Amino acid sequence: MKKWLLSRYATWVLVLTVMATDVQGQKTVSIGAYLQEISEKIPLPSGADPRVIRLFPTQEGQIVVTANGVFTFQGGRWLGRPNGSGWRCATLDGAGHVWLSDGKRLVRSDEGSNWVLPGEAAGDSILCLMCESGNLLQVGTTNGLWSFESGRWTRHAFTGNKRIRDLTVDRDGDLWAATSDGLLRRMKSRWFNMDDHLMASGLHRSYFSVSGLPSLPGIAFGADKSVGMIREDGLNQLWRGTDGLPYGPATVIRFSGETLWMATEAGAIRKDSAWHYYHGRRWLPSNKVNDLMPLDKHRIWIATDNGISEIRQVSMTLAEKASVFEERIRLRHDRYGLVSASKLKYPGDLSSSRTLNNDNDGLWTSLYLAAECYRYAVTKDPEAKARAIRSYEALERLEQVTGISGYPARTFAAA
Repeated sequence: MKKWLLSRYATWVLVLTVMATDVQGQKTVSIGAYLQEISEKIPLPSGADPRVIRLFPTQEGQIVVTANGVFTFQGGRWLGRPNGSGWRCATLDGAGHVWLSDGKRLVRSDEGSNWVLPGEAAGDSILCLMCESGNLLQVGTTNGLWSFESGRWTRHAFTGNKRIRDLTVDRDGDLWAATSDGLLRRMKSRWFNMDDHLMASGLHRSYFSVSGLPSLPGIAFGADKSVGMIREDGLNQLWRGTDGLPYGPATVIRFSGETLWMATEAGAIRKDSAWHYYHGRRWLPSNKVNDLMPLDKHRIWIATDNGISEIRQVSMTLAEKASVFEERIRLRHDRYGLVSASKLKYPGDLSSSRTLNNDNDGLWTSLYLAAECYRYAVTKDPEAKARAIRSYEALERLEQVTGISGYPARTFAAA
């Protein structure tokens, strides 16, 4: 109780002191604008399955592949319609055609033609697709890699007995495969298992993603609990949990300039000069991230099992950010002048917000009061003064409701 009274007394002194302080002539510090990250869910078209499996950027717009079809977002509107069901992976060929697979069939979405794996692979499942050039498709399965071109299948014997989880082509034209038994590289028609020659034993020969580097020959890869780069200049890199990697494995890797983006089963990761982890409904409609599509330096679409989230960086000042929190407090946390906790009756529906009694109502309100006092001292904004007075009166009432001088309540509620 003594600590609470001391805190309360200090708040009163702060109010009286700051309200009376003349800040004219004091040195000011100009901070200016900074980049604030915000997230917004992109509404999918009617009939689209919320499970978004792939994203492709094109000059005309963004191609979005869901579990039940291919849709294009152009000029702020959606084109396309549901087409099939159970799609698990997709790729875009050199002519702009989308190829789909449900694990057993290979389908070109615009014409409905479909092919099944050849007889010797009849018991296998397709895990990933990639267009290497023109209409040459590379098809990764649970038991090795196949090439498909003009209706003909060709098996890559070197890759047999391996789960092919992801594929990429680097700037030199070498084909790479992330597999359950090594990182494979095809150079001038000859295959190598990099784990027999280069890779660290701690990677356990298991890889989940691979992507060509944007500015120099080499690739980035995602292993079970690490992410790394193999660079032709020899400056190879490896990041683990002890180096800041928030989660693994990275199942998709994409680049936006020199910024590295990673998709995982539990959120998205951005790596620039620091690590950034995006998890939970503040950022994503689902934590299972299936694909990533950078739109420009400051925007990215993130495909999840429950729709698409756009994370973007916008220019904002500290005053603008403060106004966002002021509005939030006014709409959802103001209870008789106290700053109170709120709870949503329905997750994600802000209109269902309800304030709650909390034994920390006095604490949150005193912090808000101090902030409004400082705001008024600097800006002389009458709104800041009015809010400070309202908060101070709410704190006074915490003592009044007990009927005992010097004995404040922690909170109060209407009968």
